Amino acid sequence: MMKVFSKCHIEKPVDQFRPYKLGRGGRYSQCKECELRYKEANRPRVLQGYRIRNLKRYGLTERDYETFLRAQHNVCAICKTPEGTPDNQGSGRTKRLAVDHCHITGQYRGLLCNNCNRGLGLFKDSIDVLNGCIAYLLKRKLIQSKRELLKLILYAKSSSHTKHVVNSPGSRDDD
Repeated sequence: MMKVFSKCHIEKPVDQFRPYKLGRGGRYSQCKECELRYKEANRPRVLQGYRIRNLKRYGLTERDYETFLRAQHNVCAICKTPEGTPDNQGSGRTKRLAVDHCHITGQYRGLLCNNCNRGLGLFKDSIDVLNGCIAYLLKRKLIQSKRELLKLILYAKSSSHTKHVVNSPGSRDDD
């Protein structure tokens, strides 16, 4: 089955048009290739549209977002990463903070960087699970600290400079 895009007037197979239940024939009128070209040519406008629609999902306006952002001093509410930090995928783009919300009530909770927002989601917003994570990390840190201390002690004992390491400045020397 073929379809013609109204702007480029090129007949293409239907699978070259994204599904859209409200579109004629259940497809977008714009083919995927033309849609991509449009989005690249109008990137700021397209991103602004995404942003406005995303904020509306949480009952927020751009003004609300900016107010909340200033109240948080332009940083993630959890890790304090500043808004506009380059993304970690090497694209050179900067990331806006995500709108965190309660998944039960839909209520706004704060603005988070992508990592913190995803982390909360992966831990299902469970305080018990997050407390378990904290306990795990503290235990591992304590074990690591003990290992590092033991290494230092063993190094000090085996070192030819044991006297200088053990007898730090200001300590008594019983020679």
